[in-house]
Amino acid sequence: MAQDYRFHHLAIIAKSYDETVSWYCRHFGFSVAQEWSAPDMLPGARMCYLRKGSFYMEIIGDGEKAGHHAVAADPGQEYQITGYRHFALEVDDVDAAVAALAAGGVPAFFPPTDLDVVGVRAALVRDPDGNAVELIQWL
Repeated sequence: MAQDYRFHHLAIIAKSYDETVSWYCRHFGFSVAQEWSAPDMLPGARMCYLRKGSFYMEIIGDGEKAGHHAVAADPGQEYQITGYRHFALEVDDVDAAVAALAAGGVPAFFPPTDLDVVGVRAALVRDPDGNAVELIQWL
């Protein structure tokens, strides 16, 4: 029998656990579903699952860091750096979502744009560590 693979979560390593958890809860309506630590594996780190509907994000923050990830200087470079680049949240109105985020101090670094080739309107914002979050609306 074929295995049924289902998405479980996306993990982000954060410089500041509190700042990152607060940011995702405040701006996107996530809530903390579970918190824990694993001192033998990640000394000083704090972890949680944030939940929004059936979508989970794992935040791993504080503790020691071994390096940093590459953050694109502009939207064009966003798609020239290998590795994880962004995750997307679907919204009913990208322009309204971008305006609300901007009013809350989160500017778009890629403004709302129609991407007719895939039939969406999209914009990008960054979290406190520079991770890109795409806002997407079907056209």
